[in-house]
Amino acid sequence: MTRQEVFAALKSLGITKVRVDFAGGHDDGGVEGITMFKDEEVLKLPVPGGELQEALEAPVYDKYSSFAGEFYVDGTVVWNVLKEAVSMTGQESHEEWDYIKEDL
Repeated sequence: MTRQEVFAALKSLGITKVRVDFAGGHDDGGVEGITMFKDEEVLKLPVPGGELQEALEAPVYDKYSSFAGEFYVDGTVVWNVLKEAVSMTGQESHEEWDYIKEDL
């Protein structure tokens, strides 16, 4: 699905915002939940499934793929339907290794 198709599908359901929570790193992680809103009201809808769910999760997997690497991330993707904008916020930590060589 294109972004325009995602926004059109969300508008047809009366959804004004979608929050996609994710976390992971070190070869493990993924989307932990999807919450849909109508204005500030949380909608009690099932996770959409199929193409719409894949499209909503796509920004996470486009950036972190399989979550492989020496990092940990915890964040949120917000689909703002009214502005037709997508943003990602969160925190990343990276493990760093320094080479050492010592004569003992």
